[in-house]
Formats: sequence, structure tokens, C-alpha cells
Amino acid sequence: MTLQPNTCRSCGSPCRAVPIRHGDGRVEIEGYYCESDGCELRGRNQLHYGEPGFRETEFRADWSARHTAFGRPSQGEGNTLGACRTFVGVLRHDFALPLREEVEILDHNDHPGIDARASWDRGGFLRMQVTRALPSEDYEAQARAGQVERIRGPVDSVELLRAAIEAKSERTARVADISDITPLIDGRGAVDLAFPAPTAFATGHGDWARGRGWESIWVVGPSSAKRLDWSASGPLPPSWPNS
Repeated sequence: MTLQPNTCRSCGSPCRAVPIRHGDGRVEIEGYYCESDGCELRGRNQLHYGEPGFRETEFRADWSARHTAFGRPSQGEGNTLGACRTFVGVLRHDFALPLREEVEILDHNDHPGIDARASWDRGGFLRMQVTRALPSEDYEAQARAGQVERIRGPVDSVELLRAAIEAKSERTARVADISDITPLIDGRGAVDLAFPAPTAFATGHGDWARGRGWESIWVVGPSSAKRLDWSASGPLPPSWPNS
């Protein structure tokens, strides 16, 4: 059976798509619900996103999440390009920033600490570095078995974000000036990292994150991006054009 993004993992029947909107009206994630009688997943939220295969996340009332990933995890240049393109798209469309759509993958020998960049319309670059926040054993288990399931509470998701920032800050600061680099935590394969963990992270760890020295720090979801080190001055760093 070939599963499409809007079909039930269990019975293969079409799911009812339900957009889930944040307070400002933008779609954060989209839920898919099977309504077939007798299906074991009837009425359960199935979030399908990413390539290859798809992923499923079920949020509970306390915002804990049961997360299942299917297929082989993406990695390397393809993973970097996808996260950066999503991020650039959010900046262009949601924040109306003068940023060109094209993303250039860079050679680390020539550009230490930078994975990719995009050009500002008036000159200069948005320099990005991409990292994945999930434990390496999660990706290894998924690569071996083609499927991995984890249950994480809200605190777990926040701690994963902090650990990713801490590790990336220490490594990159050894080889580059990080004050003009923006790290992106790739949450496209784990929606609980992109929603709602960023709000809790900014409240509990925002001051700490700002002290790491980056230009800005973001987590990228399937179709969203949230800044983790934002301050009272606004959601965008003052070094960016029109911010």
C-alpha cells in the first residue's frame, strides 16, 4: 500500500484534514484524522510531514507528545537545504524580509561554521548553520529499523533544544565568529520541538540563549520558524535589514 500524506497509516482510507492555528491565525501544524469505523487509529491525530516516509505526532492535554518516525532519516546536504529553505520562506512570507529565495550550500573549508547562506536584497548574507536536536540513538534506531517511537514531555523537548544549542555553541565558537551566524535547530522531523516548546524555552532559557553570542537562534518546523533567543526589542535581530 502506498501511503499519501493524507491517508491513514493503519487502514489507508482518506483522513479529514484539520488546520491547527496559532494565536495570530497562522497554521502551525495540520492534523489528519481517520474517521473509518473499526480503524485502530480512528479519531487520533496523525501529523504527516517530511521525506522520506512520514511522521506522526499525537499531542496530549499536557502537551506531552507521542512521536513516531517512519522511513529513513534524512541527513547531510539534503537535511540542511530543506531546513534552510523552510526558514528563508518563513522570513520572506511571514516577516516580509528582503531576502532572496535561493539557498547556497557552502564548503566548510572555505566558510568555517557556516552550512548555507541566502542573500539579502541590498547586499550581504544571512549565514545559517543547521543542527538536529534529537538524540543520535533516535536516528540510528530509525535508520536500522525504519521506524522509531518516543514519548516526550514538554520539559524533555525544551531540554533537547537547550542541549542542541549548548553543543553547537561550543563546537562552532572554536572555528568561527558566531556573532553573524544564525543556527537553525531542525524540528521538521519532530513537531513537538517546533510547537509548543519554543514558548516554554524562551521563558525559561531565553536569557541564557542570548548569552551564547549568536546572531539569533531559531527552531524550524514543517512550515514555521520560532526564535528561541528573542528579546523585548522584538522577534528579529537588529542586524537584519528592515528588522
